[in-house]
Formats: sequence, C-alpha cells, structure tokens
Amino acid sequence: MLANAETTTDKLLPVVLAGQPELRDRLNEPGLRQLKQRITLRCEITPFTLHETAAYIAQRIRTAGGEAARLFTREAVTLIHERAGGIPRTISVLCDNALLTGFGLGRKPIDRAMVLEVARDLDLARANGRGSHDHVVGIGAAGSGSTHAPASDGASESDGRPSALATASPGA
Repeated sequence: MLANAETTTDKLLPVVLAGQPELRDRLNEPGLRQLKQRITLRCEITPFTLHETAAYIAQRIRTAGGEAARLFTREAVTLIHERAGGIPRTISVLCDNALLTGFGLGRKPIDRAMVLEVARDLDLARANGRGSHDHVVGIGAAGSGSTHAPASDGASESDGRPSALATASPGA
C-alpha cells in the first residue's frame, strides 16, 4: 500500500506500508478512516499454488547449490504446500526444519512422514481446513516404530520417480 501524506503547504514523501492481512483489517477500523483515504494503491500477494510452491522450493535449493529433486519427494512437497497454506515464509520454515531432521537422521530424500512430523512439531495443523491424512508411521527416530527404509537414490518412495521438483521451474 502506498500512502501520499501532505500538509497544506508541502507534499511529503510517499509512505509505503507493508504488512500482513491484519494491517488491512486494522486500516478498516473507523478511527483510521482518514489514513485509509490517503492510500493510493493497494497490492496483496496471494498464497502460492502447489506448482508455485514446488518451483519456490526448487529455486531456493538451486540457489544454495543443491539438487531439489534429490531432496524432497512429491508427497513431501504436497504436504509442505498444504501445511504452509502456500505462504512462502512458512514453506521455508517447514523445508529448513525437514532438511535438518533428515540430516540428523541420515535420511534422504525428505519424505511425507518427515514433513508431517516437522509440521506437528511446529504446530502447523491443516492449513485452511484442508490438509491430508495424518495416519503416517513415524519418521524413524528412536521409538517411533517406523520400519521404512530411506530411499537413497533421490527417487520418490512411492513410485521410484524423481520428485515433482525435477520438472518445476520458477517461470513456469
């Protein structure tokens, strides 16, 4: 949002207000009516789609020198998108924590079960009332009861193909 504030004699510098949806709600309060009237442009960034989430994750990993298709399964990316609600900051937090968990456990690629465990730890229940099935076996930590052997070739554990990140491109 841009606000042009001025006095009776001078034009002042434009002010850029950036915030979360709560800022919009706050500006709609009756006491801030005059400030809201001075806002000349409003922009809102919408949450990512699943494809945009995959492209975002892939680009961040490529920027860090990694190969995205070898780090996350398709199911993991789908769950990251669902639990983050398409919000880039939350996507990054989930990915970072999932990668740390995978590294700590010596497991690669990051699978759906690891993302689910991280989402639970971060108290990220189903975003927007959507979400997926929670009845996944633990991630293989001591006492979790998991018998899943980690995939070591970067393929998705369910179908043997590389994850969706392999074909995602930021501009697509």
